[in-house]
Amino acid sequence: MVPIEVEERNRAQASDRDKDRAFLSQWSSEDYPACHVGMGLLSRLAESSPGAYELALSMGFERPDHPLLKRNPMWRAFVEHMNTCGDCNEA
Repeated sequence: MVPIEVEERNRAQASDRDKDRAFLSQWSSEDYPACHVGMGLLSRLAESSPGAYELALSMGFERPDHPLLKRNPMWRAFVEHMNTCGDCNEA
């Protein structure tokens, strides 16, 4: 017999995995705009601020200084990560 708490936790984990897969399916694995940490930040931006995420996506994530995005803490975290991550800054 599996306790209810374990079943609920398993369902929540499965739901999180499904959300992650759906988010990542926007790109092929070779075309991800960032490393796994950066992708996690983008995923949280998409979840917490869909409008900001859509704006960033429409610009190809190439306008880190866009005034409408600079106010968003998740966007700032993503930009800071991108600026300091060796994996994200590979040539």
